Amino acid sequence: MPPLAPPQTSSAPPAVSPQAGSPLALILAAILGLGGVAFIAFATHWVGVAPLNNAYSPQTQLNISALAPMVFVMVVLLVLAVNPLLKRFFPWLALGRRELLLVLCMWLIGVVAGSENLLHPALHSAGNVQNRAIQKATTKRMEFDKLVNPRLFLAPEAAEVYDAGLSSDMMSHIPAGEIPWALWRPVLVFWLPFLIVAAVFASSLVQMVHRQWSKHELLTYPIAGFADSLLEHRPDRRLPDVFYDKVFWIAFGLTGFVFMVNGLRAWAPLMIEIPLNFMEIDIMREFPFLSKYCGREAYSFFRGWIYVSVVALAVLLPTEISFTCWAGWVLMVIIPGFYYLFSGHIVTGPETSSMQLGMYVAMFGAIVVIGRKEYWSILRHAVTFRRAEDPALRSAVHACRLFVLSFAALVGLLVWAGLYWFVAVTLAATFALVVILIARMTAEIGIPWLVSFSGAATSIPLKLLGSVAMGPKGLAFMAVVGAVLTANTSHSIAAAETTCRKLEEKQGGLPRWAFNLFLLAALVTALGAGTYAAFWDNYSFGSRKEGHLRQSVANAMESASSEISRLRSEGKDADLSGLPSGERFRRTWAAVRPDTNFWSFFFVGAAVVAGCAFMRLRFTWWPFHPLPFLLIDTWCLSRLYASFFVAWVIKLALLRIGGGRFFTRAKPFFIGVIVGQLVTIVFWILVGIIYYLVKGVPPEAPPPLI
Repeated sequence: MPPLAPPQTSSAPPAVSPQAGSPLALILAAILGLGGVAFIAFATHWVGVAPLNNAYSPQTQLNISALAPMVFVMVVLLVLAVNPLLKRFFPWLALGRRELLLVLCMWLIGVVAGSENLLHPALHSAGNVQNRAIQKATTKRMEFDKLVNPRLFLAPEAAEVYDAGLSSDMMSHIPAGEIPWALWRPVLVFWLPFLIVAAVFASSLVQMVHRQWSKHELLTYPIAGFADSLLEHRPDRRLPDVFYDKVFWIAFGLTGFVFMVNGLRAWAPLMIEIPLNFMEIDIMREFPFLSKYCGREAYSFFRGWIYVSVVALAVLLPTEISFTCWAGWVLMVIIPGFYYLFSGHIVTGPETSSMQLGMYVAMFGAIVVIGRKEYWSILRHAVTFRRAEDPALRSAVHACRLFVLSFAALVGLLVWAGLYWFVAVTLAATFALVVILIARMTAEIGIPWLVSFSGAATSIPLKLLGSVAMGPKGLAFMAVVGAVLTANTSHSIAAAETTCRKLEEKQGGLPRWAFNLFLLAALVTALGAGTYAAFWDNYSFGSRKEGHLRQSVANAMESASSEISRLRSEGKDADLSGLPSGERFRRTWAAVRPDTNFWSFFFVGAAVVAGCAFMRLRFTWWPFHPLPFLLIDTWCLSRLYASFFVAWVIKLALLRIGGGRFFTRAKPFFIGVIVGQLVTIVFWILVGIIYYLVKGVPPEAPPPLI
């Protein structure tokens, strides 16, 4: 046996593993994570209401996307600039892969919680529902503000101040001490716990299903895969492996060039433009079958947008998913035309939404059936309090119990705010349905926009129960409180949590309870910093600068008011709140009336998704995946189907030309495409900020679109 090596006498710090850094590195990661969350909350809101005046959805470009540009650009700066300096001068503080993944996850959760996906819709609703300036004629005539719980909203006079702002030049912030916290304190007593419970609700539900999806069904998690590719590196390298790949930099340079040119075009009209879309809608006149019978989306065949980041992400997906995303769209535009020829009936919007709900339920059923053994085991252990031997199963059981508690807490808060318990349970259940579907979409497709689910948590109960069962107060409540749950689902807690759970598997060394504690700290920090940032900006520049939120609240109030007006004209607006509980439930249940033709189109949608799920499980040659059908007849897929078509063609070509090894070698190219677009988006937004600071007015040139 060779002699043991003598003990080391050098005082130099030990080498840092790329997998996990020192305890000091973990502390630094927590500081960077929480500090970054606070910075994102302040920066994104200020950019939206001041420099870019909410034009062209700048907040959307910065963070309201599963490919949150601001977060991933900050990660790129962290791994290319900050961490190499730490390794060079302070190796005991250098961040390993564990710490980098933790920082990324904290930022992803923070950017959702402190922005338009959760916090901002709640604050805007709380601050403006009783503001007469945003109420339309029908809203005022129905006295909408008297139908909701006044404890949840600012008084009319205070709301007008919040809407108008107090800054003299609309460029400078007011002193932070002028924010009227006393007026908001009773309002926030409901809203902040409501938002925390909603976030825990979604997070625990995603954690409950994660093991089944990741370990048993082996879903692709494309956003998590993209994120991990920016951080993975060998022990002998200072930078992640992808940044040493020439293919990555070629793609980065080409994409950056395209968006630099198109960005210059927005500022200088004489500059050339590299077209990424086509618009030939006039050709519709040559296809009367499409224009007359195939519905409002038929024109999409003659227009298209090539979103290069979507193309790059979709190339990394299984071919049956990218194929269904474009071919399914084509079929679902043409089929209504043939339906009209045989039936003489044109498919309307309400009928399409009924079909979508059937698809939602069928997809949820397919998810449950596929993982029934896992979910039954989780439920059995959660109810009987038996200790699971598998640590991963034990974590899912804890998540299940937390989900049950958060479900009850959410229903309790809704009832306290004024919603009837039966409707509150329905709303919470549909919110759970939406969370599962968004999580599945993120885990399997990774589509950056999931806006088709926006408002679904409130529209589904209304469609199932009908206006009469909801009653005037229920309609008013759902318009301004329930809608906050899914006000903007393009990047939600469900989507961020899905990505974070997959990244958690890769970080190594940090127990789940500690990982969850860091994410909870990020959530609370985002809500706190986001609230402060929103108040400081809105009391300075006016919440009216949040134009899309203002319009969304006003439209929701007007839509509910119109329905209330109809109920009153038909004598169906009886107030049941004073009746005994049993009688009220009986009369509410008797009033349940789904929309006309609801069940027929519901079962058609359910049959399409269930049939595709069955065929895909039984036959390997079946080309359609059931999940993309949930996006059929949505604005989202109408703009993305062309990008999915291009991605499908590219992947087929790569596989036919060079096979699987060639495709694997080409993956850094598509990572470079995504990073190149994200970086140029942030660059042009920074140009807009500089223009604002110099000129004092928002720029007219839009940033490139993600």
